Amino acid sequence: MTKTSFSLPHRIIFAVSGADRTPLLDRILTCKLEGLKSGDARYGALLTPQGKVISDLFVYQSGDEMFLDLPSSVAETVVKRLTLLKLRADVTFTPRPDLVSGVTTGDAPPTATAVTADPRKPDDLRRFLMPRDETLEDAPDDEYHTLRISLGLPEQMFDFAESEVFPADINMDLLNAIDFKKGCFVGQEVVSRMKRKTEVRKRTVIVSTDGNALQSGDDITAGEATIGQITSSSEQQALALLRLDRLSRAEEAGEAPISGGQPISISLAELTT
Repeated sequence: MTKTSFSLPHRIIFAVSGADRTPLLDRILTCKLEGLKSGDARYGALLTPQGKVISDLFVYQSGDEMFLDLPSSVAETVVKRLTLLKLRADVTFTPRPDLVSGVTTGDAPPTATAVTADPRKPDDLRRFLMPRDETLEDAPDDEYHTLRISLGLPEQMFDFAESEVFPADINMDLLNAIDFKKGCFVGQEVVSRMKRKTEVRKRTVIVSTDGNALQSGDDITAGEATIGQITSSSEQQALALLRLDRLSRAEEAGEAPISGGQPISISLAELTT
């Protein structure tokens, strides 16, 4: 891949101002924001009280400014909910249509601000904000998706929708998105109980094949059982939401996983990091 930097126009930026912004977001979102310094970012989520992901998000601190980076499909919903939850707190959310977020595997563009290591993969990616009217030359979407799929990074609007999955389904507990020690956040009771008392049954995994291109939406089967579904794909590699318990039973029975009529391999490496 020759291009290493990508703007992400499918995401929306909001500035967050007010004296209570950090304590408010810290008690609502899954990530810990206390101690966030300029040049840092956090990856987290806003959950329903039942523990499902309304939105994944990034929080940037750049100098005295704080920004939220949200999927465009849920940005309005998220800001409305945060505004309701703030009560009388001194916090204001202001849309910044002049800014766009981006990711890079190398150096950020010269006009970039809020440059930070990507909290999910700090050794592989950096994130940044930059003026929307000075965005990078548009790269094909498939190049960006090839990159994130190869790194095992699910993305809202492509791999999951609003209030559809639990954080563990998309590996948020493995991608520095949930602080189980900071105290309460919306949905915390359900998420903590699932971590303490149950074995995770569903995970997002990388699948690959030596055959034809994998297709989003295709089922993954083993024997007669459906064990998962491909959520996004890039040629011969894809992300899939998989039932680990069914995969284990299939392996015990000697039944190989198949998708689109061809054998696939499943990488669980992300689950052990």
